[in-house]
Amino acid sequence: MSHDEEFRRKVQRRRIEKENAPKLQPSLAAEERAYTAWHSHQDYSRFNELTRKASGLKNAISHMEHKVKNFTDVSPKSERTRSMLTLKRSELKEVIKEVEQIEKGEAYQQWKKAVKVRKNLEKELGLEAANSAIGTLQREGGHRRQVGGVKFEDIAEDIIKEYVIPAALRRHGISDSHGIVVIRNVTLGMASVAGSPGEIDALICRITGKSEVGSTGSAYTCKVLGVVEVKKNADDIGSAFDRYQRSLAWLTGMKDRYIAEEWKTAHHPSGHFTRPYKHALNSSINVEFTQDSFSLITPRAVHLPGHMTAYMKLIDNSNNTASKECLNCFCEDLYFITKDAAVENMGSKLYNLTTHRLASGLEFDDELSDETQLESLRESLLEKNSQYEYCTFSVLKLFEHCKLFDQVIVLEKPHF
Repeated sequence: MSHDEEFRRKVQRRRIEKENAPKLQPSLAAEERAYTAWHSHQDYSRFNELTRKASGLKNAISHMEHKVKNFTDVSPKSERTRSMLTLKRSELKEVIKEVEQIEKGEAYQQWKKAVKVRKNLEKELGLEAANSAIGTLQREGGHRRQVGGVKFEDIAEDIIKEYVIPAALRRHGISDSHGIVVIRNVTLGMASVAGSPGEIDALICRITGKSEVGSTGSAYTCKVLGVVEVKKNADDIGSAFDRYQRSLAWLTGMKDRYIAEEWKTAHHPSGHFTRPYKHALNSSINVEFTQDSFSLITPRAVHLPGHMTAYMKLIDNSNNTASKECLNCFCEDLYFITKDAAVENMGSKLYNLTTHRLASGLEFDDELSDETQLESLRESLLEKNSQYEYCTFSVLKLFEHCKLFDQVIVLEKPHF
């Protein structure tokens, strides 16, 4: 971690904050008091309402200005748009006028003055530059991770075709690969429920027939033979496994394993996967997914030997039918593709939380020598973020016990 530039900059920022605490604390306290006074003022709610309205009006005006710019003739439609544009501009002008009037009030002015004092002090102490450098590093790192993730998924697609498809066909006793397709980045209209993926990296599907032909092109029915999750960081496999227990329970209609209210979306207003979902395979062909599409994806009853019962915690939150010796989980149709790297049993999110706290928490020193504090931090983060508890090691032990170890495909470095 000490070689990570972002981490180093955060430690540097913490050092500045510690050394200048006598100057910073009074300024922060004054800003807190000023904000509390402004937050409790009678104009606060109206101010927020107006700023939201102004933002909406600006977006609408921008959209209408673009439309007016592209009009080539005078028509009733173009005249209505121009008239509406004039109306919206006038409305925005009135909203801004009222916002500016509220901003002249003493409570708002005192808060802005306190913010300015604090920012000037941070600039003087070097905190502004430190925060700017950290922000730049975070943006650059996010871009690198996004590009790297896409590249790794592209490489993984070749592995899916070479290894995963044959394995999925064998698993379901299918000898003919005709009609087999790999469909990437599938949402199925799912909700992004906490602890479940809002998008599936890849599905191995077999086209089973044509459902209809319409103006939007052909739609084909399918059967899902396998679910593939691509993880650049092997330590994220544990949490991914747990998330799929929830989403696959929903997709297969196991109503005792999810709360419908949490899964309601515009496409699935009932909270159940009862409406077909069409995914564009290409510009002219759609694949239609229904609950029946996932009928081959079934959970497996796994009888655990005594020394493995500790791994029950993997699905405690998503499987209420498990006993101490037996668990019922989705594993036989799950495939993971990851990089060859040492497993640290700390997923990306928990790692990022931990390093942020270690680098910015004022209770830590630069040498991180207090082991009691480190252990207390670990326990505190796990208590507040229990979904990060699931570790890759546990999943690997489970797959090994189930003789599914070949469904975790590790790419050696020459692949990428």
